[in-house]
Amino acid sequence: LSVEAGPGAAEEERFLDYRNYHDYDIEVANVNDPDARAYSVNRAAGKSSGGENQTPYFVAILASYLRAYRRHESRRKDPALALVPIDEAFSKLSGDRIRDCIRALHTLDLQGVFSMSTGNIPYAVDQCDQVIAIHKQEKTVGRRTQIRNVAVRLTRAEALERFGAAG
Repeated sequence: LSVEAGPGAAEEERFLDYRNYHDYDIEVANVNDPDARAYSVNRAAGKSSGGENQTPYFVAILASYLRAYRRHESRRKDPALALVPIDEAFSKLSGDRIRDCIRALHTLDLQGVFSMSTGNIPYAVDQCDQVIAIHKQEKTVGRRTQIRNVAVRLTRAEALERFGAAG
């Protein structure tokens, strides 16, 4: 949808932009201390570590998928696909938090497909059924550089041997 330029065009564009209608935030509460005050992730964004900011969003993503796949319903026992794809997964999390997130996924009966840096693989590999490692292959032919992504599928045992598991 486009709006022709003219008097009030900027206001019309602002009116049509859905981001002007909703204000989202996540509030985090400590379940171990019910008297503690919840804090706003948006307001704490500049003050918290990357992992402290990323964890609540990961929980919100899992809750959304859980709801979409209706995994929260105890009467739903039929096998079903419950795939959670996450790009740049765990980029700001420590090893322990990566493991916690993957355990949460398993506990909720969801299946994860994660794109992550090789530095994080050792924290996740022992909890993954398969690892698909993508390697960039560059080749120069004349003046042109050709880039090809090569995928290698590894079982858990093969991935543990190749990347190791972080203890």
